Amino acid sequence: MLTRDSRRDPFPSDRPDNYFFTTPALRLRMDLVQEYIRRNETPVMILGESGVGKSTLLNQVVCRADHNWRIVRIPAVQSFSPDDVITFLNAELRLPTRVAAETMLHAFDDWLNRLAMRGQIAVVVIDDAHDLCEESLARLSTLRDDMQSKNLCLLVTGKPELRTRMSGHLGIPGSPAPIHGVNIPSLDQREVASYIDMRLYHAGMEGRGPFSRATIDDIARSSRGHPGQINAMANGLLSTERQKVRWQRASQRIRRVMRHWLTLTVVTVTVALGTIGAPAGMRVAANDGAVTTHPPGLLSVRRNRRIEREAAQPSYPNKAARVLLVLRGLLPRMWGNGH
Repeated sequence: MLTRDSRRDPFPSDRPDNYFFTTPALRLRMDLVQEYIRRNETPVMILGESGVGKSTLLNQVVCRADHNWRIVRIPAVQSFSPDDVITFLNAELRLPTRVAAETMLHAFDDWLNRLAMRGQIAVVVIDDAHDLCEESLARLSTLRDDMQSKNLCLLVTGKPELRTRMSGHLGIPGSPAPIHGVNIPSLDQREVASYIDMRLYHAGMEGRGPFSRATIDDIARSSRGHPGQINAMANGLLSTERQKVRWQRASQRIRRVMRHWLTLTVVTVTVALGTIGAPAGMRVAANDGAVTTHPPGLLSVRRNRRIEREAAQPSYPNKAARVLLVLRGLLPRMWGNGH
């Protein structure tokens, strides 16, 4: 069975984590995104379906940012208006916010000019930008055109249809929109197996658990190679496996307790029946291996013979005691070691 570190979940499906499974295709796309930003080409879009790993790739790009990048994050809130986007942007940079929209834009432009004098570039990062309304997307798309300084790059992630939405705001009639986008590929069957193994390894787990070759093939087909779906399915299998182990351990504990109390009951009943089955007026003593009976008082010869015949014939309590002794000897074989 697996040995795992209880503080780490190998397949988190309801929260992001810092694990990044690198493939040649992902490395190529990450290098391409970084090159777009270095050349100050905007907007840069990371596109893909839900669960394919857009946010994970975006976090890796941010973590490996150049020293001259100034990262500014904006949440993708559907209720954000165009003015709310500018207000949040200025709030992140500690610029004036309780002023008119034009004044906020002027303050942001001055901040860009100061960055340009230091040779730096502002990178506005928005994860899941497809959640924004059309007005907010249009405001972000034309934000650079409204600034005097052009050291501003927009880095967003979203579903594939986001490219079409932003093209309508950026494109000039009759000409294609200048959008630089990369599509996140899905994992193939071999990469899914490597992904599961590396997840288990980084979580401190040994062995593959319930993930046989057939199980991995089913996960690869059902998840379509999307890490988010792989995490959800693998986490469900691990939860089932852990539940099965808990039931087995509980069953072992119950069997050990039952074995202990049943043995104790057999011993107690054996002693009680042995005491009841012994003749009331007889004391047994061992003399050189021979059993001698001492009847109380003076008995007649006929009564002595009757007592000897009764002693020679085993009574029902004695038979029950012998049966219980046999059961007591068979209990370890019946119950095993409690497993």
